[in-house]
Amino acid sequence: MSEQSVSTPAMPVEFHMAAIEHGYGVNFYADLTPEGLVKRINEYVTEWWSDEMLDDEGDVIPMPEDMEEARASYFANGQSGEHIVFSKETIDLAMIIKIIAKSPQALAYLMQGDIELAIGTLSQALQSFTLSQLMGINSTGESLEGSD
Repeated sequence: MSEQSVSTPAMPVEFHMAAIEHGYGVNFYADLTPEGLVKRINEYVTEWWSDEMLDDEGDVIPMPEDMEEARASYFANGQSGEHIVFSKETIDLAMIIKIIAKSPQALAYLMQGDIELAIGTLSQALQSFTLSQLMGINSTGESLEGSD
């Protein structure tokens, strides 16, 4: 009986991602939902507001209560000129398994049922992959390679 190659069926998972470029490098964030990603960006803006949003006298500009307005103001007017880029990527489950293999802590969080920590840990692991390694996809989710 000869051995046959078994291929894993495609199981796409959609990730909403953001990269914040700043003076010390880039922070990557990923979540399974746009709302989850916005929550992470809101946390970032809240954490760094008092360092970035200063008036001419060096006093902190009060942060708007409306987080959509706060995010827009932060990235348009922050002292460091931070920049944010959003993308939506569809990544095959097989690649996610490869990412988890590089980040066993993400698997541990998944096993504990802590999805938020698992996604945060996966987003850190994603930094070690180039876009071409992420299943040959570009920022629109289309294949960079010819279809088979």
